This record gives sequence, C-alpha cells and structure tokens, in this order.
Amino acid sequence: MSLAVQTTKGILWSGSSQAARQILQIGITAILARLLTPADFGVLAMVTVFTSFIALFSELGLGAALVQRKEVTEAHLSTAFWMTLSAGAILMIVTMASSPLVAWFYREDQLVPIVLVISVNFLIGAAGAVPQALLQRNMEFGRLALIENGALLGSGLAAIFLAWRGWGVWSLVGQSVVSVSLTVSLAWSLSGWRPRWLFQRSCLRELWGFGSHLLGFNVLHYAARNLDNLLIGKFLGATALGYYTLAYRLMMLPLQNVSWVLGRVLFPAFARIQTELARVRQNYIRLIRYISFLTFPMMAGMAVVAPELIRVLYGSQWERAVFLVRVLCLVGLLQSVGTTVGTIYLSQGRSDIMFKWNLFFVPIVCSAILVGLRWDVEGVAVAYATVGIVFWYVPHFIANRLIGLDMTIFLRALVPTGAAAALMALLLIIWRWWQTRLFALGAGASLAVQVVLGAGVYFGLLWIMRRGVFMEMADLFRRWLESRRAEEIVA
Repeated sequence: MSLAVQTTKGILWSGSSQAARQILQIGITAILARLLTPADFGVLAMVTVFTSFIALFSELGLGAALVQRKEVTEAHLSTAFWMTLSAGAILMIVTMASSPLVAWFYREDQLVPIVLVISVNFLIGAAGAVPQALLQRNMEFGRLALIENGALLGSGLAAIFLAWRGWGVWSLVGQSVVSVSLTVSLAWSLSGWRPRWLFQRSCLRELWGFGSHLLGFNVLHYAARNLDNLLIGKFLGATALGYYTLAYRLMMLPLQNVSWVLGRVLFPAFARIQTELARVRQNYIRLIRYISFLTFPMMAGMAVVAPELIRVLYGSQWERAVFLVRVLCLVGLLQSVGTTVGTIYLSQGRSDIMFKWNLFFVPIVCSAILVGLRWDVEGVAVAYATVGIVFWYVPHFIANRLIGLDMTIFLRALVPTGAAAALMALLLIIWRWWQTRLFALGAGASLAVQVVLGAGVYFGLLWIMRRGVFMEMADLFRRWLESRRAEEIVA
C-alpha cells in the first residue's frame, strides 16, 4: 500500500474515531454536568494540574522517539518498555508521597485521597506506552480507534453510574482510573507485542537523544497550557475553575477532532519522507488547508452560538462559561493550525527547537496569566488568548524554514477558509440580532437553526472561493476506496 493511501486510510480511521469519541464525550459530559456541580469538576481539575504534569515524565518522550526512528529493533522496544515502566512506578510513589503538599497548596484536605487513587494511573499507564507507540508507528489507526473509544465508553458509563449513585467528585476519579486501565488492556490485546527481558543502554541513548528534547518541550508546553488552571484553583477556587475547565474543554473540541487527528497520522507519515522536503512541503500545505477547512468555521461558529450551546449541553447553571468560551475560541482558531508545527519539528528530528522556543514563550504566558488574575477568571481567559494570538506567527516561521516553505505561501493557504469563516460569523451575528427582535426561539431550536444556517453559508462561500479543496479531499477518498477494493480482490 502506498504512503498516500496509507495516510488517507489513517486519517479516515482517526477522523471517524475522533468524531465518535467526541460525540460520546459530549454526551457523557452533558449527563455528568447535570448530576454534578461546577465545584466537583473544579476539584478534579485541581488534582489533574499536578498529576498530568507528573505524567509527562512517565513516558520520557520514548514513545514519540520510537515513532520517529526510521528503524526500530526489538531491543529498542523492550528497552523503552522497561524504562517507562520503571519511571511509572517511581512517579506513582512520588505522587502518593506528595498528596499532602497538593492539599496544602489548595487548602483542600479532600484532595489527599483523590491524589492517592489517581497516582495509580502512572504505573498502569506506563505499561501501555510502547504498545500504543508501536500501533501509531505502524499506522494501525483502526486499532487505536477501538482502544480510545472503548476506553471512553467504559469509563464514561462507570462515571455516570457513580454520579447517579451520589459519589460526587469520586465519579470523575473513577472515570480516570477505569479509562487508563481499559486503554492499557486493549493496547496489549490489539498490538500483539510483548516485551522481552532486554535492556540495552545503547538503545536507550539512541532514543533519549530525541526523547529528552521532546520531554523538555512537553514540560514547558504543559506549564503554558495549565498554569491558568493552577492559579485559578489556587486563588479563585474550585467553582471558578469548574467554569473555566468546561469552557476550555469546549474550545479544545475542534483541536482534538481535527488538528490532533491529522497531526497524529501525519507525524509517522512525514517521518518516513523526512529527507524529501518537496514532498513534505506539498503535504504540509495540504494539511493546513484541511485543518482550517474544518476548524475555522467550528471555532467561529462556537463563539457566536456559545449561549445556546452552553444552555443546551450543560444547563443554565453553567452560563458564566459563555464569555470564557467566546474568548478562548478566538485563540483556539489560530491554535488549530498552530498544533501542526509540532508535526514538522518532530518529523525532522528537531525537538530541540521546540524546547528552546518554549524556554522563551512560557515565561511570557505565565506573566500574562498572573496579570489576568486581577480580573477574575474572565481576565485569565483574555490574558491567555491575547498572548496566544500575538505570538502565533513565530513558531510557524521557524518550522516553515526547516522545510523551506515560504510564509507567504503558508498564509495564503489560510485566506479562503479564514474569509469564509469570518463572513459566516458576521451573518450569524446579524441573524441573531434580527431573530431576537422579531420572534422568540427556544435554546435548542435557535442552536439548530444557527448550525444549519452557518454550515450552509460557510460551505457555499468556500465552494465559490476554493472549490479545489473539495476536489482534493474527494480525490483522496476515491484513492482510499480503490485501495480497499484492491485489497478485497486480493483477499
């Protein structure tokens, strides 16, 4: 199977999987939002800030290093497995010992048992890092889809049952533990790989050369992404953090559904052709066209319909999150394309540049968030969005230089989708102003009308301005179908 067809197959598998995953996630969260309080979500978010940071060290960047390397031996795989398992065990013990410190930081004694339980995830999760990396390396995204959706469904049902029984925040804790356990169990079952009693320092050094810089980047990137949660929980409390967490989760939906899906598929694909820069440039431009084609209208539309969206999905008790969603969607629109720079850095083996850029960028983000705290959770959202928008250009400029791509060509590829999304948003705003003065619609009906109207306007405008994008996507889908028919004939 050609790389193009294999990549298309991976995108279709990952895309359909992520769509199903997000439908499940939205449904599960909507049910939990009605069974639990904003404070319950905020309490878990307090713990997650610490545990997710510590989790960065469990894999040590070795999983991505296995995907990036052109050749991987059994010694590489087994060495990475035993190293990540050891790291997971150590981090579990360290986190358990640190639970009183987490409770002291937030002045919430109830956090101690929650941290103790969630810390078990480090050991469990470490066991699945290599099998999942191997599936990604082999571009077996159908199996990865089964793993992710199976874990989400099982853990979501467990959380809903516990919340219904009155377990409060512990239903969210149970969801976390069940999710990690199911993910690892399914990864072991579907990867078919088993570790051997091999540990070679030479293999570790080869993997660590790439993984160490990636680990450093992940630590700094996590700080930039999560300092807002840390400081909101510390100074504004669990309820404010609950609103912010839910708004941030909504903003991340297009990134998770589109940007991360395509990035995960194209990282191993780009790694295979990393020395053929002309092919990388061509496919990268195609990538950002596809991402902006889907995420720009999703982000712009979500910002406009946020009042109805929040009311329909989560209920009137979450209305304070409307302003937060609107602000975060502005930066989220740019970040949906911004996530692609990591694909370039990693596929070209330049995780060191990612690390160095964040050494500069993270202190700026942290300073802005500290200033924003003066204006409550809304000020934090504005500060985070402002910094993200102002500094969006720089990492793209650096990444494009690595592959010899002119920034003018890069930006020109975003103009049609950006213009169509902006016009769509403007027309929706006019519709909302007109509709509220002439007749009343319920939240659900208003949301449905705006979604249909916005989608029709956007795709109509884009068909006029850039119908070639539709043709490209149809061609990729046709080639995938042809490969499927060929496989069936051979079988």
